[in-house]
Amino acid sequence: MKQSPQTTSPATPQTVVPSLVDTLCTLIKGSSKPGIGIRALGTGVSGLTQAEASLLADIHGLGPVRPSGLAERRSVDRSTITPQVKALEERGLVGRVVDPVDGRASLLQTTSAGARLIENLRAHALAGVGRAVEGWTGDEQRQFGDLFERFVAALVDTPTR
Repeated sequence: MKQSPQTTSPATPQTVVPSLVDTLCTLIKGSSKPGIGIRALGTGVSGLTQAEASLLADIHGLGPVRPSGLAERRSVDRSTITPQVKALEERGLVGRVVDPVDGRASLLQTTSAGARLIENLRAHALAGVGRAVEGWTGDEQRQFGDLFERFVAALVDTPTR
């Protein structure tokens, strides 16, 4: 990975933002390499695509959820979710239960196999990220975690133009 040049000039958006973009691109490209923590959330461990693993994690995290609610959460049309959910259902990772509020509707939830897979994926991701920061002090890990969390929140909450 490219190291930032050591400089005595003050950091400005013109000097920092290009480096952040380059680093973010490196992270995204690197996430497809086996053994990277992000890759653990997808095909590296589970045989799922990253999109399927992400969808399974959303279903697991939301608990029983209507397909329309899941599509809304992911900012996609329900027709986009349907084939992905079907693939997870066919693998026995997601099931449907009757909505107790509206018996005509169904809710999606992870099966016990889906929940176990999510736990396995999370453990694998934790191990990968742990290896990445194992030489850092506790303070460095905490500072990076705080700043990275803040960065991701700002990036996600920033409207596109």
